Amino acid sequence: MKHPDEDTLLKSVLALLNPDAEAKLRSHLSQCDDCNRNHKRLLQEIEMIGSIEPSVATNLFPLPRRRRRTAITWLKIASLLIIGFSAGHTISRLTQPEQIHVVPHYLVTRTPEASLTSMSPCAAVDMSVDLTWVEEVTPR
Repeated sequence: MKHPDEDTLLKSVLALLNPDAEAKLRSHLSQCDDCNRNHKRLLQEIEMIGSIEPSVATNLFPLPRRRRRTAITWLKIASLLIIGFSAGHTISRLTQPEQIHVVPHYLVTRTPEASLTSMSPCAAVDMSVDLTWVEEVTPR
């Protein structure tokens, strides 16, 4: 038999080989000192690994607890929102150009004290009014 690889020796140590392969390996190990030494080394390593007690910490990364929102928390959130909106409004007002506001004004006049007949027309202006185009509008 040729020399077994390390995987076969490890399967033997872990008792994963079938009985025929295990018998062939045992006969080879009784004849080959190098393979027997490798087999014993693997057996010692497995025993050493098996003897270590794992220390398992249950809460390495504990889940965050669900907190109830108290009235103070809600007040903090509301105050932050108010401060944020106020700051945004102030900044937007400061960065906008000045707006021009147009306010309509109405001219209030007095009634003339003198009637139109007392005024004298200018010679260059024709004051006659042509009322031929005015039609009577009847309501429908």
